[in-house]
Amino acid sequence: MKKNSKIFVTKEDAKRLETVVAVNGHVETAPWLESEISRAELVEPQKIPPSVITMNSRIKYKDQETGKTQEVILVYPQDADFASRKVSVLAPVGVALLGLSEGQSIECQIPGGKTKRLQVVKVTYQPEAAEKTDQKEKQTCTAKTQ
Repeated sequence: MKKNSKIFVTKEDAKRLETVVAVNGHVETAPWLESEISRAELVEPQKIPPSVITMNSRIKYKDQETGKTQEVILVYPQDADFASRKVSVLAPVGVALLGLSEGQSIECQIPGGKTKRLQVVKVTYQPEAAEKTDQKEKQTCTAKTQ
């Protein structure tokens, strides 16, 4: 996996992901995930830009070789479900996408030894951004009723 660009991970995600690595240390991608957590800039959830891929984000990415675009949700291993397009953070594509921002590209090795170059097209949903929006709406509703 080749990732030289700056990545961001929320402090909460980092704590949970460290547990994922500890419990799943036998999984081939666990050392890669641990390395990504170590090199990431850790930020408070409310300060993460909405264009950054966090856990439980919905992402559109493009395979730069084939031009094919896919939309997936980055999830913890126990929530992975291929049919629902929920990709585990321990899958090669999951580790690769974690912490990237819209427009960034990454090379990752997929099963079978092939290398793919992926580009983040859009973060279509990010839980932290959704929570900020919900809080703003609540504040606006409160202000209007007072």
